Amino acid sequence: MDLSPQGDEHVDEILPLIFQYLAMLRASSPLPRWLFDECAAIGEMGFRFKDRPCRHPNPNPNPQPPTLTPTPNPQPSPQPPTLPSPQPFRSKDADEPQDAACGLAQAMQLLPPEEVLSAAYLYEEYDAAAIEAMLLRLSPEACCVTHTSRSCAAVATQSERWYGTAHRRAPIDPAALARWASDATHPALRLPAPNPFIATDFGLVCERPEVCAAAEAEAAAEAEAEAAAYQVGGAAAHAVSSLALPRTVVSDPSLVLWHKTDNVFRRPKTKPNPNPNPSPSPSPSPNSNPNPNPHPNPRPRPHICRRPKTNLFIELVAPAAYHAPSNAVLTRLFTKLISDELTEFSYDAECAGLHYRVYNSAVGLNLMLAGYSHKLPVLLTKVLGKP
Repeated sequence: MDLSPQGDEHVDEILPLIFQYLAMLRASSPLPRWLFDECAAIGEMGFRFKDRPCRHPNPNPNPQPPTLTPTPNPQPSPQPPTLPSPQPFRSKDADEPQDAACGLAQAMQLLPPEEVLSAAYLYEEYDAAAIEAMLLRLSPEACCVTHTSRSCAAVATQSERWYGTAHRRAPIDPAALARWASDATHPALRLPAPNPFIATDFGLVCERPEVCAAAEAEAAAEAEAEAAAYQVGGAAAHAVSSLALPRTVVSDPSLVLWHKTDNVFRRPKTKPNPNPNPSPSPSPSPNSNPNPNPHPNPRPRPHICRRPKTNLFIELVAPAAYHAPSNAVLTRLFTKLISDELTEFSYDAECAGLHYRVYNSAVGLNLMLAGYSHKLPVLLTKVLGKP
């Protein structure tokens, strides 16, 4: 459990609530089957569509994040905006290679090899008796409480022998154990409501017959342009950047809408190899071509990484939001209040792989949403409909 700075000051009040919630679960046993089904669905989504760390093709190691640049009067033929980073939210499931290797090495000490990758995600069959038996074991008498915080520095008088980490190990006060076991359940503790944000449809629009061919052609063109850029640079690199531009879908006096299929998750997995079959070769003659074609074989058909996810960027143009310093401060305060008001359903959305963010800009308000396409409209409706 992660604690805020304020929560770190109330550990003694939080611990009883944990055991009260466990007591409430035992009293509700057998638990509703839909709780298990929701956990299984979320775990399967996380395993099936696990994100990977994304290396942006920009060679600049410290790029400045671009911003949306709309025009106040969209009636002339609008230009596509410069989109923000294609990964507006850092996924918690996007393991860095080093972290993934360490985690898998630890899992191999406890799990059979065939379950190392999936054990943290996939659920087996529903077993109400096993769940009830586990709940009975989660009692104050069987607990081990670990509190990790800088606030513990004053009492951490012991040192472990490998790294010298300061800590303190002590038995739990028996009076506290008795109190945790006998406290009445707080009236605010209850089972959660069903999560409305869990996706069940993972189909892609680009897989529909009427648009599949166009999407494949676009991906193939990006692959060929990337290969050309690898060979000759400049002009081909410009071709790649032009392919990355969004296209206008709607344009009227009140709304301009652009769309772009994600060129990170839909890009080919194969990469140009300047020498696919390295072997010793004789020294080139003076009349030989100094820059032979690094791709003598036909380029394989690109394999598309299909992920049913959407990034949605909405910018509300309101010039008054940045008209004066006081306006900017008030707009920023307004976005903070909105974010605080939306926390009512943010936890359910985060569990289901949906994310949102509201913030102010020099031209108004920005709303960013990301996650599984099926339930992203549900999240957008709740965000925009919050009074």
